[in-house]
Amino acid sequence: VALHACDTATDQALIQGIGRNASLILVAPCCHLNLNQQLTKHIKATNSEMTSQEHQGFSDAFALVRYDNVFRQQTADMLTDWFRAHILRMAGYRVEIVEFVPSKHSGKNLLIRAIKRPVEVEGSQDVIVKEYNQMKEKWNVVPHLEILMKDHQLSRISRIWEKNSL
Repeated sequence: VALHACDTATDQALIQGIGRNASLILVAPCCHLNLNQQLTKHIKATNSEMTSQEHQGFSDAFALVRYDNVFRQQTADMLTDWFRAHILRMAGYRVEIVEFVPSKHSGKNLLIRAIKRPVEVEGSQDVIVKEYNQMKEKWNVVPHLEILMKDHQLSRISRIWEKNSL
């Protein structure tokens, strides 16, 4: 359980739960800085390298976050938690993202609830891994939790990383 764990502290809490094969993981993420920094860096690099002709072909996804910091931060928040949820699914958890307090009380009110599935359904990981890789490529980011997963080399899910070369 982690309440308002700032930025990658949420990932540290998640890796502890996954590594211990916890039957239930509850985290309330806060301060999603890591992916926001990656998005900002990518946007600055592409803006300085691209001609006006190339800007016309710039990813529609990046048009959402290119000009406005508020949109970039909110998008980074959603992407970060989306990636976290998908990694938890790859690790064998059923995941729900819920609001645990009314939004009028706090803008940071998401709860990631992950419950360990008793048995993995054959082939169920393929779609999740494909979606995950497509989103990473589309947004040109590497979630911190993925780095932690690889660093910890968790044997029961390492075959997913190797098989699909995340």
